[in-house]
Amino acid sequence: MNFGAVLKDLRQSQGMTQEQLASALKLSKSTISMYECDQRRPELETLELIADYFNVDMNRLMGPRKNAAGSLAGERELIELYRGMPDAVREELLSFARFKSAAAR
Repeated sequence: MNFGAVLKDLRQSQGMTQEQLASALKLSKSTISMYECDQRRPELETLELIADYFNVDMNRLMGPRKNAAGSLAGERELIELYRGMPDAVREELLSFARFKSAAAR
């Protein structure tokens, strides 16, 4: 899911209209509409405001990210984090992270 779809899903899960969300966040309805249609991206401060409002992590708002090679951003960091673990455990953790990422798309 991309940011617009995630935002719309969060808004609808709360039973809110775009107008209600815009009022709660002190934004215009057209801004919310453009976010949901992916015609506009919020600045960092607005992302933080939205994440706080819905009590979600900012990474949840942004959806899974991929790098140019098509692999998940952060996979190298995971490999580094899991370094020193037995190979079987590291591979299992990486496999699970890839599975969760694919399921989120």
